[in-house]
Amino acid sequence: PGELARFGAPSDRELWLRVDGQIVQWVGGRVGDEGPVWFEPSALPQSEDAPQQLVASDPLEADYPLPEGGPGTLPLDALTETLTEEALRRLHADGFVIVDDVLPASTRDRLRDEMEALLANDQYWESQSYGSENEGALHHSIVETTLDFKEVRSFAPTFDKMEQDQGLLRRLRLLPTLGKLRKQHVRLQVNKGNGGCYTMHTDSGVTESDSGAQVLKATALFYLNKDWREGDGGELRLFPFPGSPVKIPPLDGRLVLFEPRMVHEVLPNYRRRYCFTLWCA
Repeated sequence: PGELARFGAPSDRELWLRVDGQIVQWVGGRVGDEGPVWFEPSALPQSEDAPQQLVASDPLEADYPLPEGGPGTLPLDALTETLTEEALRRLHADGFVIVDDVLPASTRDRLRDEMEALLANDQYWESQSYGSENEGALHHSIVETTLDFKEVRSFAPTFDKMEQDQGLLRRLRLLPTLGKLRKQHVRLQVNKGNGGCYTMHTDSGVTESDSGAQVLKATALFYLNKDWREGDGGELRLFPFPGSPVKIPPLDGRLVLFEPRMVHEVLPNYRRRYCFTLWCA
């Protein structure tokens, strides 16, 4: 049970994992001893012969119109061009996709400067994870923060704008399976080096109290690490069942989108590493 808690298993359910060599995937479970069985669709291989058809326009466009002022008004505006339809199809087919140079260099520099300002002004807390008993386990040499902590908004105005920025969600909603996405949670993280890492886990997120349905639908990791080199560490490793593990360097301007229940880890890191996450629900 202690190990299963890392995968966000509710205490009133069975959790079924597929373990094959280095590949671990949450594939389904059962509510209670004799309750209904459920299966995670993303655990099933997708057909290469039937690529996902995208909708022609944002289904929630009336609720979230394009920002006034034109392109460049909000931090994620560039995703309209850089997060292509082909990338969205790959996300659907494989459960993850890697997109490089997703934000302009000037935006990346501004975001990195704001993260450094937060660090200089004590606006982070020590990163930790929680098990089924809500007992925290500290992550060595890693700090993180959110927009509602202390005075983060005043030191990070670009990230503050990002909270209501629909640039990413607008693109993801072109996938019918993600057409109801409405909100995102922004989390900023600095890994100070010294071997800081995250062991294997999933981003289980919140569930609806009545149905137990998963609310978190997509994890978006943005990296801001200039001059990253082999040996610096801090790579993200995904376990996309039934495929082989994928090791992804945290290069400046790189976006990794993946299904939140995909098992993943961060390898030991040996230099300062900047990233921020948008959890989409």
